[in-house]
Amino acid sequence: MTKEAGLFSTRAADIRRAFDRSFAAALDPKTEEVEGILVFRVAEDRFAVRLREIAGLVKSGNLVPVPAKTRALLGLAGIRGELVPIFSTAKLLGYACHEEANWIFLCREPSRLGFAIGEFEGCRHLPKAAFSVPEGSLSSAGSPEYVVVGSCVHTIINVSNLVMSIKDP
Repeated sequence: MTKEAGLFSTRAADIRRAFDRSFAAALDPKTEEVEGILVFRVAEDRFAVRLREIAGLVKSGNLVPVPAKTRALLGLAGIRGELVPIFSTAKLLGYACHEEANWIFLCREPSRLGFAIGEFEGCRHLPKAAFSVPEGSLSSAGSPEYVVVGSCVHTIINVSNLVMSIKDP
């Protein structure tokens, strides 16, 4: 091997190591705080819930309709050995459309509730910088919050607000 070929080989190895280190650094959780979200659609609008607010996501099975005061209650489902009331996320958000209940995200304790969604887009872990409250909001407690996923803006749904909307129709 010539001296020039050896120099290129050494340089290529240095570049490869730097490239590999850049990925390792990006995955280091200590470099940036991240928040996990579940991303879905209602009608054509994009929404997300924080993973820390839910107990899981299950594929929708058989829903047994039950009489109810609220039209948002779709019925009961047997999930993880329990009967869980399942509510339409679309109806709780004020949508008139009827969406298929393809997926159900489960509320964390103390309320064992399920919220049906039609189109599940995935789970993401994003930097805290991707989340924002609109400018001019006096308090973040009642203000909508948004997150940017790729090139799309999603409205963050607070699961406890969904639960409250069931209790206070």
